[in-house]
Amino acid sequence: MTITLEVPCTVTLEIGTNGTVTVEDIKVTGNASFVREKDTVLTYTIIPDSGYEIYSVLYNGENVTAFVSGGTYTAPALTGNATLTVLFASSSHVHEWEDDYTVDKEPTCTKEGSKSIHCKGCDEVKNVTPISAKGHTFGEWETVTSPTCTDSGSEKRVCSVCGFTETRNVDPTGHEWEDDFTVDKAATCTADGSKSIHCKHCDAVKDSTVIPALGHAWDSGVVIEQATATESWQIKYTCTRCGAVKYVTSPPTSSPKTGDESHMALWIGLMCVSGAALAALLLTGRKRKTN
Repeated sequence: MTITLEVPCTVTLEIGTNGTVTVEDIKVTGNASFVREKDTVLTYTIIPDSGYEIYSVLYNGENVTAFVSGGTYTAPALTGNATLTVLFASSSHVHEWEDDYTVDKEPTCTKEGSKSIHCKGCDEVKNVTPISAKGHTFGEWETVTSPTCTDSGSEKRVCSVCGFTETRNVDPTGHEWEDDFTVDKAATCTADGSKSIHCKHCDAVKDSTVIPALGHAWDSGVVIEQATATESWQIKYTCTRCGAVKYVTSPPTSSPKTGDESHMALWIGLMCVSGAALAALLLTGRKRKTN
């Protein structure tokens, strides 16, 4: 089940000087307010002081003076808050108007105000004129969130009069690319590396490029001594970059291909000794035959 609660209406009376208003046996002078239920119909009895008369009656800002009969005014049934304004004037009163406008309602940053010429002897006004809203008085823009290469930022500024805060978006800055490639992964002897162009302000990259594997940088090699005269030569090569090792085997009759001169000299020496020994044997054999 739904229960609907009726919100009561507030009735405000603004009664000028030199008279009274009676509503529901309550006499009112000056300003007053009270609460009544919605749809309530109220009748107001308007009584000027001696020597005065009803000058104007306004109900919710609308002039209803013509609807006052015998000093009474019956308002429409209440549908919301309502205001009754009553002004009195001397029966023989002649308005004496002020020279300058009086501000009746100050304008704000966003709402109009009003001004009018007032009578010096009563509450009557004329030449009611709107005063334009002042507009906000903003300070400088301040950064709330800094923009990045890809994301928007934001700024704000505050009105020094009313405190209203205005915000706006700031466009992304966009990438600022470096001129040269940066090596992201160095190539090794056996594995590819990579390089790319980096953004100066974030981790973004472009133009990623493969750096081919370098391949081994072998040294000149070192001869490993042979165990017997019949065994093959074995040469050990070492990569100067990564330390990898490989071995190359050569036939016994071949010379070791290496850049190590000391082992080359040894090999040549061995060959010379072997040749000299062979020559001596041949010479000895010939002498025996001769004898």
